[in-house]
Amino acid sequence: MPNHVINEVRFRNTVLADMQGVALNTAGEIDFEVLLPPPLHFWWGDVSVDHKEHFPGTALDWSRRTWGTKWNAYGFDQGYTSVRQDGTDVVLTFQTAWNTPRGWIAALFNTLDTDITVAWMDEGQARSHTERFACSEDDWRGPRWSIKEHQESTAEYRRMHALMWRPDETAG
Repeated sequence: MPNHVINEVRFRNTVLADMQGVALNTAGEIDFEVLLPPPLHFWWGDVSVDHKEHFPGTALDWSRRTWGTKWNAYGFDQGYTSVRQDGTDVVLTFQTAWNTPRGWIAALFNTLDTDITVAWMDEGQARSHTERFACSEDDWRGPRWSIKEHQESTAEYRRMHALMWRPDETAG
Protein backbone atom coordinates (compact mmCIF):
# COMPACT_ATOMS: atom_id res chain seq x y z
CA MET A 1 0.00 0.00 0.00
CA PRO A 2 1.54 3.33 -0.99
CA ASN A 3 1.57 6.59 0.86
CA HIS A 4 -0.85 8.89 -0.90
CA VAL A 5 0.41 12.34 -1.84
CA ILE A 6 -2.01 15.24 -2.30
CA ASN A 7 -0.91 17.60 -5.08
CA GLU A 8 -2.22 21.06 -5.89
CA VAL A 9 -0.69 22.41 -9.09
CA ARG A 10 -1.34 26.07 -9.94
CA PHE A 11 -0.64 27.38 -13.45
CA ARG A 12 -0.33 31.18 -13.49
CA ASN A 13 -2.14 33.25 -16.13
CA THR A 14 -3.63 30.21 -17.84
CA VAL A 15 -7.09 29.12 -18.97
CA LEU A 16 -8.62 25.67 -18.89
CA ALA A 17 -8.48 25.39 -22.69
CA ASP A 18 -4.65 25.47 -22.43
CA MET A 19 -4.76 22.26 -20.38
CA GLN A 20 -6.69 20.21 -22.96
CA GLY A 21 -4.44 17.79 -24.80
CA VAL A 22 -1.52 18.60 -22.48
CA ALA A 23 -2.53 17.87 -18.87
CA LEU A 24 -6.14 16.76 -19.45
CA ASN A 25 -7.40 13.89 -21.58
CA THR A 26 -10.43 14.06 -23.88
CA ALA A 27 -12.72 13.38 -20.90
CA GLY A 28 -11.27 16.45 -19.12
CA GLU A 29 -9.46 14.38 -16.47
CA ILE A 30 -5.88 14.88 -15.29
CA ASP A 31 -3.80 12.31 -17.15
CA PHE A 32 0.01 12.11 -17.20
CA GLU A 33 -0.12 9.90 -20.31
CA VAL A 34 -1.38 12.76 -22.50
CA LEU A 35 1.94 14.63 -22.39
CA LEU A 36 4.25 11.74 -21.48
CA PRO A 37 2.82 8.56 -23.02
CA PRO A 38 4.29 5.26 -21.87
CA PRO A 39 6.35 3.13 -24.23
CA LEU A 40 4.39 0.30 -25.83
CA HIS A 41 7.24 -2.21 -25.66
CA PHE A 42 7.40 -2.25 -21.84
CA TRP A 43 5.56 -4.76 -19.63
CA TRP A 44 2.41 -3.15 -18.15
CA GLY A 45 1.09 -5.94 -15.93
CA ASP A 46 2.15 -7.14 -12.50
CA VAL A 47 5.94 -7.21 -12.20
CA SER A 48 8.12 -10.11 -11.15
CA VAL A 49 11.83 -10.84 -11.45
CA ASP A 50 11.05 -12.71 -14.70
CA HIS A 51 9.41 -9.62 -16.21
CA LYS A 52 12.37 -7.44 -15.29
CA GLU A 53 14.75 -9.99 -16.81
CA HIS A 54 12.89 -10.63 -20.08
CA PHE A 55 11.38 -7.25 -21.06
CA PRO A 56 13.13 -3.98 -21.97
CA GLY A 57 11.40 -2.35 -19.03
CA THR A 58 8.35 -2.32 -16.79
CA ALA A 59 5.60 0.21 -16.28
CA LEU A 60 6.56 0.66 -12.66
CA ASP A 61 10.18 1.55 -13.40
CA TRP A 62 9.28 3.75 -16.37
CA SER A 63 6.56 5.65 -14.47
CA ARG A 64 8.79 6.40 -11.49
CA ARG A 65 11.66 7.51 -13.73
CA THR A 66 9.53 9.57 -16.16
CA TRP A 67 6.60 10.94 -14.17
CA GLY A 68 8.26 10.86 -10.75
CA THR A 69 5.59 8.61 -9.24
CA LYS A 70 4.53 5.01 -9.74
CA TRP A 71 0.95 5.55 -10.97
CA ASN A 72 -1.01 8.11 -12.94
CA ALA A 73 -3.08 10.77 -11.13
CA TYR A 74 -6.03 9.51 -9.06
CA GLY A 75 -8.31 10.53 -6.20
CA PHE A 76 -10.68 12.68 -8.26
CA ASP A 77 -13.66 11.73 -6.06
CA GLN A 78 -12.20 12.77 -2.71
CA GLY A 79 -14.24 15.93 -2.07
CA TYR A 80 -12.06 18.54 -3.77
CA THR A 81 -12.46 19.98 -7.26
CA SER A 82 -9.81 18.31 -9.44
CA VAL A 83 -9.79 20.82 -12.31
CA ARG A 84 -10.81 24.43 -11.83
CA GLN A 85 -10.28 27.96 -13.07
CA ASP A 86 -9.31 30.24 -10.18
CA GLY A 87 -9.29 33.80 -11.50
CA THR A 88 -6.45 33.98 -14.02
CA ASP A 89 -4.98 30.64 -12.87
CA VAL A 90 -5.83 26.99 -13.47
CA VAL A 91 -5.57 24.66 -10.46
CA LEU A 92 -5.28 20.87 -10.70
CA THR A 93 -5.77 18.85 -7.50
CA PHE A 94 -5.15 15.11 -7.39
CA GLN A 95 -3.33 12.33 -5.59
CA THR A 96 -0.27 10.29 -6.53
CA ALA A 97 1.57 7.35 -4.98
CA TRP A 98 4.72 7.98 -2.91
CA ASN A 99 5.84 11.24 -4.52
CA THR A 100 4.77 14.34 -6.39
CA PRO A 101 4.98 13.87 -10.19
CA ARG A 102 7.95 16.21 -10.62
CA GLY A 103 8.94 14.80 -14.05
CA TRP A 104 5.43 15.40 -15.40
CA ILE A 105 5.30 18.88 -13.89
CA ALA A 106 8.68 19.76 -15.44
CA ALA A 107 7.34 18.60 -18.82
CA LEU A 108 4.26 20.81 -18.35
CA PHE A 109 6.47 23.75 -17.39
CA ASN A 110 8.61 23.28 -20.49
CA THR A 111 5.53 22.90 -22.70
CA LEU A 112 3.25 25.65 -21.38
CA ASP A 113 5.85 28.34 -20.67
CA THR A 114 4.08 29.64 -17.58
CA ASP A 115 4.96 29.88 -13.90
CA ILE A 116 3.79 26.89 -11.87
CA THR A 117 3.43 26.49 -8.12
CA VAL A 118 3.08 22.99 -6.70
CA ALA A 119 1.92 22.41 -3.13
CA TRP A 120 2.11 18.81 -1.98
CA MET A 121 2.06 16.64 1.11
CA ASP A 122 2.78 12.95 1.67
CA GLU A 123 0.33 11.44 4.15
CA GLY A 124 3.23 9.74 5.95
CA GLN A 125 5.24 12.89 6.64
CA ALA A 126 4.88 15.67 9.23
CA ARG A 127 5.56 18.43 6.68
CA SER A 128 4.29 19.78 3.38
CA HIS A 129 6.14 21.32 0.46
CA THR A 130 5.84 24.14 -2.03
CA GLU A 131 7.79 24.06 -5.27
CA ARG A 132 8.01 26.93 -7.73
CA PHE A 133 8.85 26.64 -11.40
CA ALA A 134 9.48 30.17 -12.69
CA CYS A 135 9.99 31.37 -16.25
CA SER A 136 12.53 34.13 -16.70
CA GLU A 137 12.19 35.94 -20.00
CA ASP A 138 14.52 38.78 -18.98
CA ASP A 139 16.88 36.79 -16.77
CA TRP A 140 20.09 35.40 -18.25
CA ARG A 141 20.07 32.56 -15.70
CA GLY A 142 17.11 30.86 -17.37
CA PRO A 143 14.16 29.22 -15.64
CA ARG A 144 14.27 28.77 -11.87
CA TRP A 145 13.07 26.04 -9.54
CA SER A 146 12.85 26.21 -5.76
CA ILE A 147 11.43 24.06 -2.99
CA LYS A 148 10.33 25.03 0.50
CA GLU A 149 9.38 22.73 3.35
CA HIS A 150 6.55 23.66 5.74
CA GLN A 151 6.46 22.28 9.28
CA GLU A 152 3.29 21.31 11.16
CA SER A 153 2.97 24.69 12.88
CA THR A 154 2.59 26.66 9.60
CA ALA A 155 -0.60 27.77 7.89
CA GLU A 156 0.47 26.14 4.60
CA TYR A 157 0.96 22.77 6.30
CA ARG A 158 -2.47 23.05 7.94
CA ARG A 159 -4.05 23.97 4.58
CA MET A 160 -2.52 20.95 2.82
CA HIS A 161 -3.36 18.67 5.75
CA ALA A 162 -6.99 19.77 5.54
CA LEU A 163 -6.99 19.26 1.75
CA MET A 164 -5.79 15.68 2.24
CA TRP A 165 -7.91 14.68 5.23
CA ARG A 166 -10.93 17.06 5.14
CA PRO A 167 -11.21 18.20 1.50
CA ASP A 168 -14.88 19.17 1.77
CA GLU A 169 -13.84 21.96 4.15
CA THR A 170 -11.25 23.33 1.71
CA ALA A 171 -12.93 22.67 -1.66
CA GLY A 172 -12.40 25.39 -4.18
